[in-house]
Amino acid sequence: MSYVTAICGVAFALCLVSPAAAQEYVELTGGFGPESHNVTAYAGGDIDGSSIATTCAGMVGETPQVTLSFTAYGGPLVISAYSEMDTSLVVQAPNGRWYCNDDTDGLNPRVNWNTAQSGTYRIHVGAVGDAAQGVPVVVAFME
Repeated sequence: MSYVTAICGVAFALCLVSPAAAQEYVELTGGFGPESHNVTAYAGGDIDGSSIATTCAGMVGETPQVTLSFTAYGGPLVISAYSEMDTSLVVQAPNGRWYCNDDTDGLNPRVNWNTAQSGTYRIHVGAVGDAAQGVPVVVAFME
């Protein structure tokens, strides 16, 4: 009987893991075309984005929801987030600088570089307001 109780307890604990803790890893090379490459992430976290950089908004997680490994070709890179709720983007570029955006396209954020760098982009999707915590967000990569 205690064996069954232990299994049920572990299963219940696994159900409590926040979807915001889930991470996506994307690997792209510049010139990937006019179509966007999309992944699903979940907005939110316990850290105020403005504590990372004063221009950042929303509550973000300690670890990025999406990590992009990008091989540049000298062209642009655009990272957007689309959701039914108000979200933000807090992105650490390969040079270590933070880039943030909130509400470029309605309530949807977008960060873009005219000449993107090769390297790792760490992407935090912020929840702006309590209602946005944990909502699914489509993170789109475009050129």
